[in-house]
Amino acid sequence: MADKKAPPAETGRGRQIKKPRRTTRTSGDGSSAPQSSTNATPKLGTRIEYRESCCDAAGDATYTTTRNGPDWLIGSRSTRCPGGGQCLARLGTALGIGDGATKEQIVAALKARGRKSRRGEAKPLPSVDQVNDWHGRLLESSGPLRYLTRRRGLTLDVIEAARIGWDGARLVFPMWRDGSLAVVKTRAPGSGAQMRSWPGHGRDWPLYPATRDVLADHGWVLLTAGELDALRARSAGLPGVSVTCGAGYWRDEWTAELMGRRVLVCFDNNELKESRECAERLRAGGVDARRLSLRKLGVRTRKGDLSDYLNGGGSVARIIAAATNNPKIAPLTRSSVGRGDGQR
Repeated sequence: MADKKAPPAETGRGRQIKKPRRTTRTSGDGSSAPQSSTNATPKLGTRIEYRESCCDAAGDATYTTTRNGPDWLIGSRSTRCPGGGQCLARLGTALGIGDGATKEQIVAALKARGRKSRRGEAKPLPSVDQVNDWHGRLLESSGPLRYLTRRRGLTLDVIEAARIGWDGARLVFPMWRDGSLAVVKTRAPGSGAQMRSWPGHGRDWPLYPATRDVLADHGWVLLTAGELDALRARSAGLPGVSVTCGAGYWRDEWTAELMGRRVLVCFDNNELKESRECAERLRAGGVDARRLSLRKLGVRTRKGDLSDYLNGGGSVARIIAAATNNPKIAPLTRSSVGRGDGQR
């Protein structure tokens, strides 16, 4: 009689379930330890990004920050940062310069390789005449203009000073440095839309709007992580400026630009880590910086921002007090939220 085949140890709907393949890695003491194949060194893709530190031991490496923590990124594959200095070794291996490469060698190799634009080929920036034409179209378009004034709370003089435009489909936000057009962002009107940068890389990103006028009239700056939040602050008479590369990115020239002024960092409620890092970086550069907690001002939503506070009747006087002489702001009482203290 023929032997019967033994049933598979693990089955699912009649098919054998394969156990995940595991590889081994050598630890610092020379022993081997199992490692999931998902943590193996990814293949080198067409894009390698250089960003700041992903773990204390690794120093400068390639990574992107997510809600679950830092990820290191090579090509199109991404895994959680393994820590313990392994990022540099894996980057060196992927770049073909060896797992013993130094941080400086890896940085040089990353910069020499460069990166492709995420949005395809770079497009030349529009001309100043085109920017002015779009601005004229906005002033004649009731729908987009109504969105900015009624929904976002911007005043007409702030809209005109920023030369916000309308290209027929999206709002256009030109950004200037020393009187020259540096970069352009666009955004569809309506809730949930996101800012989009003009395709291309290597742009000279400025703070937005230009700081020259507010620095001349105020001894402090209200720093936000959203262009519309900065414009809303200016519409309320506050010296608002915004970072333009996202809450987690900072340029050294911005520190120099804000030198000699007190900076009140007011990022969204879900950007606590980024606001702390921004304030610390400014202080390390010699700038008097502190954070403004919107939660302590009564904005409880997870993604609440400065526009939510001001459009909900928030007090301009409390923000000024925080910037000038009050290092800690006591939480507002329920009855005071939305009252605005007569200033909006």
